Formats: sequence, structure tokens, C-alpha cells
Amino acid sequence: KIDGSTFLNDVAPRKAGGVFVTDTGMSAKLEPTGTDAIYAIDKTDKVITLAKSATLGGPNGIVEANGKIYVVTARTGALYQLPAKGEPKQEKLPKGDLDGIVVLPDGTFLISSWDGKTLYRGKPGAWEDLQLGIEAPADLGYDTKRKLVVVPWFNGNKLDVLDVGSK
Repeated sequence: KIDGSTFLNDVAPRKAGGVFVTDTGMSAKLEPTGTDAIYAIDKTDKVITLAKSATLGGPNGIVEANGKIYVVTARTGALYQLPAKGEPKQEKLPKGDLDGIVVLPDGTFLISSWDGKTLYRGKPGAWEDLQLGIEAPADLGYDTKRKLVVVPWFNGNKLDVLDVGSK
């Protein structure tokens, strides 16, 4: 149990063991509650608050890569980089309402955007719009064996399985 949370949304494994989890800070009516947070849960089930502020913009998808934690936001359309030490960096993507994030084997990211109806591929500072026309693309899954991305349509009751390649 994570006391004070209102909308636990995404979970991702931690390289150190345990998981990361986001609180998008919304009520059941999808209204902001101000509980926006990013947590780590260690191997002993201890909850560690990594960031907590109503200004986080609705943390949603989360992944660990290159010694950093990356979080996309639902309300502000930002990608946060949380380094092991130092201040977080924030970058706006072309369109917002971001949901899912995965890292491909070549180190590029895929990020889903409801506003863009698409996936963005790239790295911080350089994003390509894959122009997919997906209504409300939600969290993403990556099949490492087949090298395919699975995109659920939040409002469409279907999945797209995509070969987005790797550059």
C-alpha cells in the first residue's frame, strides 16, 4: 500500500530489484488531486518517494535506462529524466497527454501520445512522429524476441502490434 496515493498508474522493474511506480494524481473522475508522485519499491517492499509534487504534471509511463529514470506525463506532455544524483531534467514533446514509454535495444525510446494519436521515437532532444493515427494509445509493451511493439487503444478495445524497426 502506498499511503496518500490516488491513481497508481504505471509500474516498471528496477535494475536494483523491486519496481518503480507512478501516481498520476487523479481522482476516479479523472480530476487532478495533487498527489502526483514517482516511487521506488525496493526488494524488501520499502516505499521510497523519488519525487512528489502537484507540479509534476501527472506522472504516467516510467522506465529505467542508462542509469536514469524516465517518466512521461499525462497533463503536461513532458518527459522527465531523473538522474541518480542531481536535478531532474524536463523536456516537452511535440504533443502531450503522454502515456507509455519503452526503450528499444538501440537505446531509442518510444513514447505514446493521446494528443498526437501517435508514437514518438527518438532520444531526448530529437523526436520523430511515427504518424500512426491511433486513438488514445496507452501503455506500450515491447516484445524483445520478435522486436515488435504492442500498443493498446485505451478507448478502442483493440491492440496494434507494430514493427517500428530499430535505427
